[in-house]
Amino acid sequence: MKNFISVLIVICFLHAHLVAQVSTVSVHKLGKEINSNADDFSPFITNDGLTLFFVTNRGLGKSHLYCSKRKSVDTEWGDADFFQLLSSRMDVVESFKMDGIGRMYFSSTKDSKTGMNLWQAFSDKGNITAKQMPNGINSTFWDSEPTATRNGDVLYFVSGRDRILNGVHLHILQSKLQNDGTWSTPQDLGPKINMGRINNNPFITPDDHYLFFSSVVVAPPSTGRKEITKIYMSEHIGQGVTDWSAPMLLPAEINSESNDIDPMISSDGKTIYFSSDRERSKGYEIYSATLPIDIQMKIKNSFQSK
Repeated sequence: MKNFISVLIVICFLHAHLVAQVSTVSVHKLGKEINSNADDFSPFITNDGLTLFFVTNRGLGKSHLYCSKRKSVDTEWGDADFFQLLSSRMDVVESFKMDGIGRMYFSSTKDSKTGMNLWQAFSDKGNITAKQMPNGINSTFWDSEPTATRNGDVLYFVSGRDRILNGVHLHILQSKLQNDGTWSTPQDLGPKINMGRINNNPFITPDDHYLFFSSVVVAPPSTGRKEITKIYMSEHIGQGVTDWSAPMLLPAEINSESNDIDPMISSDGKTIYFSSDRERSKGYEIYSATLPIDIQMKIKNSFQSK
C-alpha cells in the first residue's frame, strides 16, 4: 500500500510539473532599440535568429521597413535602421516575410491604384530586385500580408477582393506556384480560418502544415472596446484548401484584452514574435513569447529542413 501511495505521489508530481510547463508562457517586450513612440509591427526573424525586420511609421508619416541585428541569439538587438535597399524604393511597406531560400514578400502602395498590392523581391550580391506580383494574385481591391512556405511554392495572403475594405471584410487566401511559373487562382481558406469579419496576419510554417493568424472578435465589456484582434493556430488536416482544423486560441499571456496581431514563429519552433497595443498609450509594440511546450512539440517537425 505504501508503495502504491508513493507511486501515486510521483505521478501526481510529474503531472503537475507537466501542466506547469504547458501553461507557463514567458512574454518579453523588445527593447527601445526596436520599439519606439510610433507603431512598430509585423516582425520577421531570419532563420539564423540574428536579423529582425519589422515595419514602423517612426518619423516618416507612413510605414516602412526597418532592420536590426544582434551578434548571437543570446544578446540584445542593436539599434534598428531604415532598410534602405528596399524601403527607399517604395511609397509604403506594410508587411514583410521571407521564404526559406531568401525571397522576400511584402505589400506596398507603390504603383497601386487600389491601395495595397503584393510584391516579391530577390537579393543578388547585395542588390535587391523587386517586382509587383501578377494580376490574379493582386486584384482591384486590398491585397496584403503575404507569407510563403519554405520553397516559396505556396503563398498565403490577405485580400479584400469582392468586398469593400470599409465594408469591412478581409479573408486569407492561398495560391500555388505552377510548373510553368504562374500562380494558381487564389482560393479562400474557408469558414474555419475566415471565421470573422476581418481575418489577417497569416504566418505559415515552412512545411505548409500549421497556420498562425489573427481574427477580429467581439471584445469583453471590461476592455472598453467593441472589437479586439486575437491570435489563433490551425493545422492543415487534408489536401484541400479548406481542410483546416478548428482554430485554437493562443494562451492569454499572448492574447491580452487588447489587439494582438502579426504572429511569426522562430525557425526553431519555440518562440512567437507578435505585435500588441496592450500598453495603449504607446501604440503597437513588438513582443516575443515562449510558446507552450505542447505547441512546441506539435509544430517542431514543421521547421526541420528537408
